[in-house]
Amino acid sequence: MKANTALGGQPFAGVAALMQQAGVTEEVAFELMSNELSWWNYRIQTIPNIDELPAMERTSFDRGCLVYGQPCVQRVVYEAFIKPTQHPDAVRYIENLLAQPATAPQSKT
Repeated sequence: MKANTALGGQPFAGVAALMQQAGVTEEVAFELMSNELSWWNYRIQTIPNIDELPAMERTSFDRGCLVYGQPCVQRVVYEAFIKPTQHPDAVRYIENLLAQPATAPQSKT
């Protein structure tokens, strides 16, 4: 990041949003965003094949994506960087998940 700054680079939108909203340094914001983009890269690989997942894996995957609807680091990165820059089909999948009413897990007895 020091090299980027020395070359006149500006923080990515997600980094800048984290710095502003969470009050963290650029270094911490960059680490958080890098971690979230790693998770996004996993999700972007899974979304096109979501219908092939067994029910338990799909439920787990979908519930993991619900973090984008919570007040947290993931939501800031999603809103500031992922949502405006990523493939519309992937964003639509997440938005559809977030729009669904929350349901309690069903137990089988």
